[in-house]
Amino acid sequence: MTSHQETKPTLDEVIENLGFGPFQIMTGIVGGGVWLADGAELLLISCVTMAVSLEWNLSPVARASIVTIVFFGIMLGNLLSGPIGDNFGRRHVIVLSYGSMFVFSLLSSYSRCFFELALIRLLVGASIGIGQPAWTTMSVEVTPMWWRVPMNVCSQMLFVVGELYSGCLLIADDPELKDMHWRWLLRMGAMPSALFMIASFLFLEQSPKYLAAVGQHDDAVGVLNTMKSFNRMHTISTAFIAPLKAVQCPFMENLRKQREIVFGNNLMLPTCVLLLTCFTLNLVYYGCLYAFPQILPKLIISNASAGSELFVGALWELPGFASGLIIGTLLPRKLGLRIYLLLVILATTSFLFGSFVAEWHYAATAAIFGGYYGIKCFVSIGFILVYQCSAEIYPIEARTTGAGITFAGGRLASMISPLLYEFLANTFHSFNMFFVLILGFCCLNFILIGALPFGHDGTRLPSSEGSLTIGPEKKGAK
Repeated sequence: MTSHQETKPTLDEVIENLGFGPFQIMTGIVGGGVWLADGAELLLISCVTMAVSLEWNLSPVARASIVTIVFFGIMLGNLLSGPIGDNFGRRHVIVLSYGSMFVFSLLSSYSRCFFELALIRLLVGASIGIGQPAWTTMSVEVTPMWWRVPMNVCSQMLFVVGELYSGCLLIADDPELKDMHWRWLLRMGAMPSALFMIASFLFLEQSPKYLAAVGQHDDAVGVLNTMKSFNRMHTISTAFIAPLKAVQCPFMENLRKQREIVFGNNLMLPTCVLLLTCFTLNLVYYGCLYAFPQILPKLIISNASAGSELFVGALWELPGFASGLIIGTLLPRKLGLRIYLLLVILATTSFLFGSFVAEWHYAATAAIFGGYYGIKCFVSIGFILVYQCSAEIYPIEARTTGAGITFAGGRLASMISPLLYEFLANTFHSFNMFFVLILGFCCLNFILIGALPFGHDGTRLPSSEGSLTIGPEKKGAK
């Protein structure tokens, strides 16, 4: 067998043969916890800013900046994740993310002034940001192709679990959210990160595709044997065709090469389209997250309260995740992305129509809430598909770098969307122009999706050897 290298399967084929089982479930829980910790941290800091503001007598701008600076930190972390993850391995970045998240979250609870809190929360955001692209990349590299989207869906749904954890803390501290003990809340919010740091250090394996790409063939086989044992696939061979041994380069040289791949001739246009796609996705989600609490009280003409409608709107994200699972599993990537964008366009149009014809009471109410619930639901489909594509179009040696850069484009939108809303609302004396802006970005994004390197007959993932050939897949390829 060893003397006939051509008779061995590729690494991709071995992972497909080992199937989906307990190994992927364990890895998904331990690694996907970056989303749970993210949900817990973001909800808590959003809720405790008022208590911090009252204690330190902060201005509204300073109060809002405590949240904004976390998103800025996440963007920085997304950009750092690629160089670290592609040079030192995905596992190390995830463990680092949990550890630094725990330490800085704990330190932030001891802050003595606004500037201390802002600086430390910036580091908390960076800690969150470095873990997300690394995990998204690893989930693709340890999972059989058919199961990649379900793995992504389950990981992102852990974000909701993190929000529920923080919600329980808030209820335990003060159900009315009027007299919160923010230092205690931040300390307790750091606990999931500590638990996942220990679990990832003990149980999380390195990506076998990364190990093979950097020439650590025996270590890659070791991870495959662990996968084989967990999944009880004892008859499957873990021997695979070794890629050409990687040439070891200094860190900065590797960084230059990774950036050249992501922004090279073959991938420049797809990268720009993914940046726009991530930006549009986050503009819709975080812009509407900021806008709806201000808009709904003005538009509701029934007996429902704005608070209850915000809660119901959040629940509509769950069927969105389920829809993303179905679309992402059964349909080609580009078609799925276009369906998501078309649905958001229709929902936004419905919301705008209802707000313009408010005098048509029943028709306006149906259009407003149909659009509102639709936006909340359909944007969840986008998170599944867009983040999946961010990890799939890049070769192994630059995959985390590419995902991190595209994630950062989304974080830019999450930072500026509240400012865009306020600027447009004040300039045009109406919230409608912000939703017109959303429509414009979604329509442009819909047109440019065709530039992504996925074949019409299914998904396309570059080979584990780092080939930059991005044409259609060969017949029979998975």
